[in-house]
Amino acid sequence: MSFGNFLFLLGIGLVVFGLVWRTKRRQARITPSRRSFFTGPFGPIFIGVIIAIWSLYETGEL
Repeated sequence: MSFGNFLFLLGIGLVVFGLVWRTKRRQARITPSRRSFFTGPFGPIFIGVIIAIWSLYETGEL
């Protein structure tokens, strides 16, 4: 497995982790505030998308 593919899987993993975390918070009825936007579940989602796009650019598949 090349380094670019590893980064892509890492990015997708972070996105899935953030979505599951968001779903659990929504079921518990915990609403995000402006202060905790990037420290909550949206942080891993945002970082995962950036890593996945960058890895696709590096491998030439974008």
